[in-house]
Amino acid sequence: MEEPSVTPPKTQKAEPPVQITIKNPEWGYARLKMIYDPPYTAESPSYPPDILTWRATLTMCLTQFFGLMGSAIHIDILYLENDEAWLRLPKNDTTMFAAAVSGYVGIIEGKNVGFKTLGMGDFLMGVLGKGEEDALWA
Repeated sequence: MEEPSVTPPKTQKAEPPVQITIKNPEWGYARLKMIYDPPYTAESPSYPPDILTWRATLTMCLTQFFGLMGSAIHIDILYLENDEAWLRLPKNDTTMFAAAVSGYVGIIEGKNVGFKTLGMGDFLMGVLGKGEEDALWA
């Protein structure tokens, strides 16, 4: 018996890649570190700050600088790691937010507290530090 001949399937022409340009992103991203003076020890029960502490401190900060307008800024806390937080906020409010957190000094449990901005950008990948970028692609 003769085996049927197998014909290779027709090769289809690949579709060209789709190109997308995002001109006006809806969200802005920030990476902040909460700074205490005097610093907490690692054994302290209040360290690291929890999500409620972050939310309350950010709300106090924005209210202190911009009043009711500042307290109305919607902030999503995307990720917490020790004393650092990754935040998402409306793109239109990033300038107000940056001004408020860079100049804020408050008090939590008798300690002065402020923020250090580790990164801000229109895209989440834009706020990665060099160390996180290397770890991400390793």
